[in-house]
Amino acid sequence: MSELPQEALAYLRRTHAAGVKLLESRGFVAEAEEVAIQTECHRWFWRPSRPRILLVAESHVFTSNEDLAIRIDGRKLKGIGRPDATPPPNTFVRLVYCLGYGEPEILTNAPKLHRNPGTNNYWDIFRRVTGRPRYPLGLSGDNLDERLRWKIEALRQLCRQGIWLLDAAVHAIYLGYNHRVPPDIQRILHQQWWSGYGRHVIGSCGETKIWVIGKTVGLLLQRGRAQLSAECWR
Repeated sequence: MSELPQEALAYLRRTHAAGVKLLESRGFVAEAEEVAIQTECHRWFWRPSRPRILLVAESHVFTSNEDLAIRIDGRKLKGIGRPDATPPPNTFVRLVYCLGYGEPEILTNAPKLHRNPGTNNYWDIFRRVTGRPRYPLGLSGDNLDERLRWKIEALRQLCRQGIWLLDAAVHAIYLGYNHRVPPDIQRILHQQWWSGYGRHVIGSCGETKIWVIGKTVGLLLQRGRAQLSAECWR
């Protein structure tokens, strides 16, 4: 488990600023810089000590400033994880690595009508790549401890197996549920990520394999793969 290094933070800020200019020039509201930072804090918390396989996808959903004011109640995680484990970040972001995403029962300061369905398809991907038993789905509130225990152990197993999920953009491609940025903006956001923050993070991982989730992301990274060792690609 790792903290976000200062060099990575500098790349993140530059890449985020470029995305803000792009999105605002097209009339879109851009996520705040702090959203990008907290999103990556969650991601880096679950970074394997030696990344072996990088899953590159578009899992991050637009997180507002109001979302960022919400907190995860750490008391509700006690007794589920290891008692001596370092607690994960308590900020709320719409990313699968955030334990509060999809689990409204463990949040504090959330508005009454706060929509928080999570992304169960990514938990299913984690299940398949780690060989874990099926994810315990249920209605809100059903089997909460069981779900959280399953999620925490799945994330730990990803770390043990050297598997790390990256998103191919600093800004969210998904602006809401079933709503994405237009394809031309998406392409530029991916290019900004590749030439800035993403290239730095991938390069810092050393010899890894990259498994791409999604055709659009795959096409982008194939164009840039000559910039990294061919052994990184599968």
